Amino acid sequence: MSAKIVVVENVLGDGELYQCKTVNVVINRLKEKIDPLKIKEYIQTVRGVGCRLC
Repeated sequence: MSAKIVVVENVLGDGELYQCKTVNVVINRLKEKIDPLKIKEYIQTVRGVGCRLC
């Protein structure tokens, strides 16, 4: 499981400014590309924590 802040720090670095919605948009686009028909949820959103790979 990964918290949003961990994902952002790994991708953008510690000193980069970002908006919280940016991570949501990127994860949602990634979900659409992995499974466009939404047959199986490979990346699950865990409320209050972040996301996890299934």
